[in-house]
Amino acid sequence: MSYIDRESLERKIHTGMTIIQAMQVIIDEPAADVVPVVRCRECVMWEEYENTAGCGYCRNKRFVFRYGGAVGGNEREFKPITEPGFSCSDGKRKGGDEAALDVYWTMGEKPE
Repeated sequence: MSYIDRESLERKIHTGMTIIQAMQVIIDEPAADVVPVVRCRECVMWEEYENTAGCGYCRNKRFVFRYGGAVGGNEREFKPITEPGFSCSDGKRKGGDEAALDVYWTMGEKPE
């Protein structure tokens, strides 16, 4: 499946066109630059936190900050709180359902 830039098509298609001309514009439109992402609410590394109105903790090791523990052995851990609709490049969908990934518009940047 390809995604197209709706605003770009709206600028190119006008009322004076025939249906065949409009269809040709749609066919010629390049695919939009999108990349699949996993939203936090669907990620295996996210756990909902009851005191944040639907937000939760990210357990991704890249974002967890550990501190203390050097003197008294009380190491503490800071896990960032994220909104359910947030996403990052490390997300892994619960259950591994790759077909259900959301699509994120990259605003012209090519995904690596």
